[in-house]
Amino acid sequence: MERFDDEIERTVLRAGRSSFWLTIMAVLTLIFGAVGGIAATGDAGGGFLLGSFATAALLYGIGQIVNLMGMQLMETWRQGRRAESDEEKQ
Repeated sequence: MERFDDEIERTVLRAGRSSFWLTIMAVLTLIFGAVGGIAATGDAGGGFLLGSFATAALLYGIGQIVNLMGMQLMETWRQGRRAESDEEKQ
């Protein structure tokens, strides 16, 4: 059971790291999109800026979903451990 607990903890840590890096990528996409949108001339700049905003929002959203799934896994694991310890006490 200890090995399984370690695997759960590693998985949750990976989810947190993935969420962090996806958020960083979203911020960088937004910054580079803003710079590119300002540097571009005409209608292309607005489209470039809008596209980078949408991409950044998608990356950020995926990062949050990954983080929420990791937290849900951890909570499910804790509830299972609690139920298991309650059964052992009876």
